[in-house]
Amino acid sequence: MASIRGWELDQRAGPDILSKRAALATIGLSLAMRKRVVRKRKGKPEWLPWYRSRNYKGDMTETEKRQLDAFRAQPKHPATRTEDLPEEVRDYINGIELELYDHNPLTI
Repeated sequence: MASIRGWELDQRAGPDILSKRAALATIGLSLAMRKRVVRKRKGKPEWLPWYRSRNYKGDMTETEKRQLDAFRAQPKHPATRTEDLPEEVRDYINGIELELYDHNPLTI
């Protein structure tokens, strides 16, 4: 009989007897320590933007995708304040607001 790390092996038993005995020892050890053997579940897959999904068949280059990734990684949107918007856009928004106010005046 051969001995590997304290395991007595019978040469006639075959090569997979060590793996079976090791598995039984692991289960026995976990039962003796009153711990369950639990497999880890796969977590939810990480959210990917539309241009990074596997089924995206567009013609975007990797450089363009990296530009979009850099834009998404910014802490705030570049036009979060109205002062940051171009003057034409501010005038357009003000016109829409005045038009809505003229059609639906607030009653006090």
